[in-house]
Amino acid sequence: MSKALIVNDIITDQECNLMCLTETWVKPNEYVALNEASPPVYSYVHQPRLTGRGGGVGLIHSENLVVTQKYSHKFNSFEILYTSVNYVATKNKSILLIIIYRPPEPYTEFLSEFADFVSNLVVSVNKALIVGDFNIHFDNLEDPLRTAVVSILDSVGINQNVIGPTHNGGHTLDLILTYGLSIENIEIIPQSEVISDHYLISFIIRIDHNISTSPRYRVKRTFTSATAPSFINDLPETSIRCGSAPDPVELDQATESLESTLHCTLDRVAPLKRKMIREKKLAPWYNGLTRSLKQKSRQLERIWRQTKLEIFQTAWKESLLKYRKSLADAKKIYFSTLIGDNQNNSRFLFNTVAKLTRNKTTSEENTQSFHSSDDFMKFFIYKIENIRDEIQAIKLQPVSNVTNPSDDIYIK
Repeated sequence: MSKALIVNDIITDQECNLMCLTETWVKPNEYVALNEASPPVYSYVHQPRLTGRGGGVGLIHSENLVVTQKYSHKFNSFEILYTSVNYVATKNKSILLIIIYRPPEPYTEFLSEFADFVSNLVVSVNKALIVGDFNIHFDNLEDPLRTAVVSILDSVGINQNVIGPTHNGGHTLDLILTYGLSIENIEIIPQSEVISDHYLISFIIRIDHNISTSPRYRVKRTFTSATAPSFINDLPETSIRCGSAPDPVELDQATESLESTLHCTLDRVAPLKRKMIREKKLAPWYNGLTRSLKQKSRQLERIWRQTKLEIFQTAWKESLLKYRKSLADAKKIYFSTLIGDNQNNSRFLFNTVAKLTRNKTTSEENTQSFHSSDDFMKFFIYKIENIRDEIQAIKLQPVSNVTNPSDDIYIK
């Protein structure tokens, strides 16, 4: 996952609660890339490919969700990450989220294993969501593999929800399968080749829960370049009579009338809108330079999506490469400065290295482990007894076997 920082950025920008990944290329017991890809207050679960290169499926999730990995039967023809997802404060409101990656290999064994898998799934759960890269040309109605998979899905009542290409080759390879669930706002977002040859698929899945939240809102107007001309054109013809010595009462009335007219016109042209405040916790190394490069990249992306001209696509790609390099450099500088400023604090340095290299979920669970005072006392009693036994064994040996018989060891 050499694109970990970009994945981190996408999760933050899209405000994803869940990010499902295939072909992570992360080996067993390697956590640096997963830690880099997870924004603050996010965690992850990952199922690596145990043999060979490539492969691997993972899930990055916000910490307001409880994600539990469930160990299912291993399949020869596809990789699988089997998880249960629910909100922190709810009980018995979980859904199964399953991520699958099928390598582009002969599919005879896949059809048999996949049919057994979904048949067992639907008789054991009420709700399930299956996503992933199936490497099936679902856009080709004549594809025999597609026909066979559709037949399997129809036989157990599982729906396929993706329509349109999900790969820059023009094929639909990535699927969203639902059982007992409905999803909304499916959006397929083409990516630059710098990020992936597959497209980003976003959607909303609603889980009923009883959490009472108090979101914060702000009220603001949106002003554009057309606001001022529209405001002027929309103003009614209003005249204020001003003499050499205006009547104070008439002046107050005229002022109130003008203020009301201006206010009403502004409400028509740029009405107040209430928007929920979504606080983004950015990576600590995100700075002014990376922000400006990101803005430029997003601007070129918008131009390309509007014009579809190759020149803008190339410019977007080059801008993304520059932004990606800037992110990596900013991270290096951040941690170099952090280590330099705390070079005499060994505990801080150890914790920093642990956060970068260890399993994020495991390390957090270990910090919350509880040891009683009795456990602490028993540890040292056991340690002292072992030392005494070793000393006693040395003293019982013949003198010829002792190199320095005059050296005595005392323990108080």
